[in-house]
Amino acid sequence: MSHQFDPNDLSRLLQPGVLGQYQSLEVTTITLTQTSTRQNFNLLTLIVAQNRASPLSRAPQFVGSRINLPGLADLSFGIAQHELALSDLIGELQQATGAKQWISNGNMLRFGSLEFRGHWFAPSDGSGGEIALNAVLKNNFWSGSHIWEWVDLDKSPVRLLLEEPQRLQALSEIVSSRLPVRIAGLSDRLGGILVQLPVQALQANFRGRGSQGGAIAEFEWLPGISPRNLMVSLNREHDGLFSEVSVSTVGNPQVELILPDSPGLQFATIKDAVAGDVLGRHSLVFIRSMGFNMGIGHYEKRAFTIPSSGVPAAHEIEITSTQVSHVGNPQSLSHFADTANRIYRAEMAELRRRLELVQYMPDPRKSKIVRHEEALTDLRLLIRSHGRHAVWLWDPFLDAADVLKTLFFNPHSESRMRAISGANSIDEGGPTGGTASNQPAGAVTGSFVSAQSNVLVQNAGSAERLNLEFRARSDSAGWPFHDRFIIFPQAEGHALAWSLGTSVNSLGIQHHIMQKVPDGRLIADAFDSLWTQLNQSQHLVWSTP
Repeated sequence: MSHQFDPNDLSRLLQPGVLGQYQSLEVTTITLTQTSTRQNFNLLTLIVAQNRASPLSRAPQFVGSRINLPGLADLSFGIAQHELALSDLIGELQQATGAKQWISNGNMLRFGSLEFRGHWFAPSDGSGGEIALNAVLKNNFWSGSHIWEWVDLDKSPVRLLLEEPQRLQALSEIVSSRLPVRIAGLSDRLGGILVQLPVQALQANFRGRGSQGGAIAEFEWLPGISPRNLMVSLNREHDGLFSEVSVSTVGNPQVELILPDSPGLQFATIKDAVAGDVLGRHSLVFIRSMGFNMGIGHYEKRAFTIPSSGVPAAHEIEITSTQVSHVGNPQSLSHFADTANRIYRAEMAELRRRLELVQYMPDPRKSKIVRHEEALTDLRLLIRSHGRHAVWLWDPFLDAADVLKTLFFNPHSESRMRAISGANSIDEGGPTGGTASNQPAGAVTGSFVSAQSNVLVQNAGSAERLNLEFRARSDSAGWPFHDRFIIFPQAEGHALAWSLGTSVNSLGIQHHIMQKVPDGRLIADAFDSLWTQLNQSQHLVWSTP
């Protein structure tokens, strides 16, 4: 459901003295240019209100030279900045959303199908968690910013970047070397427009009330802005509960916010008491006790040797003892330890339910075949849950049977699936060891490719609506790899990845842990980098027509 843009709301907050003393706007645009047609497309536009006067000349200034990426010969990228008068903002937004273009100094910038996402408040980082949008907002360090956003619904001009995450990451790194902007983690915002009004009118400082709980808030207004009444709320969140709230309406520069002492983060929100405009949101953490660790070195050292085929290597390790001392009362909230333990147990159970952390134990009551099939069922569930757009499987011991047992179970039509195997490792004995082949490395890889290709030709059946390519690494291409991952590069708007803990052919048989990795994009980029290097005919095991 789309929101309705209210230009009067934006114009009112731009007025002097409401959120700041704005005098002009800085417009930063990352552009995509198609060389053959000389057309310029918007990759991302950020419009920021500022308290400096607009210069007479508003011609765009380019930040660095054009950016070219490998494999995109007909496309280049650039960064341009120009100033805009406050009075021109609404008209420019209407041009972008209606006519889908801007014209400046004879140059046309094209926009996609823009839809207004909404107007909200973006706190600064550290105000209760990381704010993803702060990766592209300008200097959102203090009181936060009001944001208006338009999103590109079809993202046609930027589709190549979305389908090849490594290209987006490469572009993001170049852009961030020129501006404090990181676009790789905000691919859903590509093609859009952001309007940012930083809150400059008010600066708030908070200090604790000691063992009484709560906080004392002090306010300082920007010179030239008349102080006005504020509504300040202080609340605490713990264990999923929005516990206690203290609200005061103040007209003086200091207010005491009374909130009984208990665990959990405290959040303070400041609003204009009359207009209701948010003027800040802050997370508050006050130190009640502090522990100090003191390391005491011992004169004696631990001496030992590590055996080797030659002379044993000698080592000496310095030994320390640690003494812990505290300032304050570390037991002041100790009665909440049972709650913390219960939350931990509940979180672990939820991780297991979502297959984000699953431990497979050898159960002597079940056969290896049964344990293996149970673990495969979990893996297939992940594929069914997250593999609508794409699935990548990365395993040094992967063979055709493993691919048939996993990726062929993806029920999603035309999901883009890739698999990489380390063919040499399998021919040299597999994950449990064995006798290495006496053939040259190239011949080993060739025999693996031929054998596994035959297995898939004989067993793939109709391959109905299957989009799969299976590649194998040879010793001269890419790099050796050890870890095993299943990757969903386009799941839920970003990359997800799980470490399997063992190869597909031994899932569930021996003890291992399958767990979701914190940074799926990092794993996806590494896979994609290796994939692009395995691009010769000898690397191809099998692919759907």
